[in-house]
Amino acid sequence: MRKKVSTRQLAVSVSEDIWVKILEPTNKEEVSFSSWIRDGIEKKLALDESSQTDQSNISRKEKIS
Repeated sequence: MRKKVSTRQLAVSVSEDIWVKILEPTNKEEVSFSSWIRDGIEKKLALDESSQTDQSNISRKEKIS
């Protein structure tokens, strides 16, 4: 039996324009909306985390100088 990876549900409303923009790549990639959106969330969180790391590194370098 397959183990559940996602355990929390999230309901999100989007405009018709956003819906259509999501529909195109999900159809092309043959992935579900949920999977596509989860990937987008993970990428955004990784970017934010990377940005925070960069900022803390800059702060440390400024203190050393």
